[in-house]
Amino acid sequence: MFTSTFSPSPRLLIKAGLVVSNLMGLSPAYAVTQCVDNSALLLTTLALGQSQGQPLTIKLVKGTYLMTNDLEFLMAQRTSIQGGYNADCTVQSVDAANTVIDMGQKFFSLSLHELDPTSYLRVEALTVRNALSFTLRVGLFHPLVADDEGQAIVRNVRLTQIGGADSPLTPVTMAAYGGPMIMENVVLDHLETTDGCAVIFSGDSGAGALINHVTADLWSGDDF
Repeated sequence: MFTSTFSPSPRLLIKAGLVVSNLMGLSPAYAVTQCVDNSALLLTTLALGQSQGQPLTIKLVKGTYLMTNDLEFLMAQRTSIQGGYNADCTVQSVDAANTVIDMGQKFFSLSLHELDPTSYLRVEALTVRNALSFTLRVGLFHPLVADDEGQAIVRNVRLTQIGGADSPLTPVTMAAYGGPMIMENVVLDHLETTDGCAVIFSGDSGAGALINHVTADLWSGDDF
């Protein structure tokens, strides 16, 4: 089953990440771009992003990143993860196959709560595979006042082998409050769910959605 729900989310899944005191190249004085070429540096950079004072762009060098920890973080500023770069992150090839984050049956979840309509979480030009779930949550619902705003953006991405019997969550979830959700040139395949729902888009009355060139192919027996 494919579900598009523009209503308040009953809860936000937020798990504590790692606390990292320092990382070379991340300065609070200006917007930060970090070139990443290994799994440990990716984990550390995201962890530091929980307290980062400036927007963060993570450029991933082409290759496969094997994760042994969940990537579950509440980011402090707008964050972009972009794959397909050469060794010094000066040239990008926009092809999801060039950069693979293999989650090793761990959770991929990024959240951002910020009072800024230009805030975003963005994932581009990469493949996420073998994850228990893939979640982007931007903004925060408030019942009596205006929502925290933000955008959830996924472009030129493949999400494959997501979900499974060990996951209580919907395989793919995108939520934005007061801002748009954007999915362009995205392939979803081998999404396994235990509750019959493979993909959820969630937002409020101020949110919009752009879905362009998105295809889905589920495991046998599952619904979309």
